[in-house]
Amino acid sequence: MKYVVFRDDDTSHFTKPAMLETLYRPLLDAGKSVGISVIPAITGGQVVGPLNGPFWDKFRLEYSPCLPPEYRKEEKTFPLTPNSEIVEYIKKNNYEILQHGFQHTAEGGIHEGMLKNTSKISQLLNESQQIMNRCFGKASEFFVVPWDDASKESLKVLRKHFKGVSLNRVGQRHVTPLSKIRAASRHFVNDKKRIPYFWDGEFLMLEHPGPVLSMFNNFSLMKGAVAEWLDSHDLLILVNHYWEFFWDWNIPNLEYLETWHDIVHYLLDRKDVEIISFSQLYEKLRVT
Repeated sequence: MKYVVFRDDDTSHFTKPAMLETLYRPLLDAGKSVGISVIPAITGGQVVGPLNGPFWDKFRLEYSPCLPPEYRKEEKTFPLTPNSEIVEYIKKNNYEILQHGFQHTAEGGIHEGMLKNTSKISQLLNESQQIMNRCFGKASEFFVVPWDDASKESLKVLRKHFKGVSLNRVGQRHVTPLSKIRAASRHFVNDKKRIPYFWDGEFLMLEHPGPVLSMFNNFSLMKGAVAEWLDSHDLLILVNHYWEFFWDWNIPNLEYLETWHDIVHYLLDRKDVEIISFSQLYEKLRVT
């Protein structure tokens, strides 16, 4: 059996329930869980420049695209609040709540996942988990690292509070000393052969294949890329960004939405694929 876990990043104070509903209703109706990666207190006014990747290359977008245009330059924090429309929507549906950073910020070209001051990291984590508890009645079990990378200092703190993290690649600097030799050996295994997860003690580190889904990709090749990954792997963490389907936070991209729903139905129809949550994956991998 092959496992697929959906991860959608950047849900925040600004997310409209209709955006998630448009993407995930077929999965919810099929009884499948979707991991919603929630930013507890998204912050505007942060110049990230080249960290925006293709948004910088194509649009020269200096500020984070995961805020609506009218709020990007505003130097203000927008925390999630209990009983808000988006919080109520998530709680009423079969979403798995993941924590996506703290404020999703970058200062001086350093994004928050790469912070090194453990006191600062612990403070941000404590404040953000209080928000998550107030909104959802509990803290998340899994942490999704903004920009898909984290310092060893960040991971040292995260290990104390979460069962695991989702990021792009696991290397020596991400793991504890006893695991460094095993992590180093993965460097010599190419993507088609490397198992896309790593146990560091009881802490699960999950890899994904990169931006398979992107508004900048060739839509006609996306389903093939998903199928190709599953040909050589038994696990796929499929990463999405809901706001890319409505760029720039207003007009639905109908071609991209059609491509996405085609991929969803393809995965639902495959008899050798089980769509599960991060928490379910953790338990299944523990016994293998």
